[in-house]
Amino acid sequence: MLDSSFDVSNNPNLNCIEVDDAIWSATNWNYIDPQSFFDENCFALPSDNFAIEIISETCPGKNNGQVSISANETYDYETTINSADYNFIAATKLKLQNIIIIKV
Repeated sequence: MLDSSFDVSNNPNLNCIEVDDAIWSATNWNYIDPQSFFDENCFALPSDNFAIEIISETCPGKNNGQVSISANETYDYETTINSADYNFIAATKLKLQNIIIIKV
């Protein structure tokens, strides 16, 4: 679509509009809502994709805390906790043990 007749206004739930060229699209297609934007790679996970379970708590100076993180959607995930990187996929839970609280 090369003309300016592209109109997706009045779509309050429309956020990312995937296009081949975001800069060209934003310049030429102006009929979008304020929360909408053009991007070459729209990707979003549902807000309830992750389940975080606190298995046990820890006290300052102790390293006995445990956390379990799982996901509904099947992707490769990466998270950083206490400056350490962890990878997991939805089929497996990420179980972190011996977590220590670091005072900042």
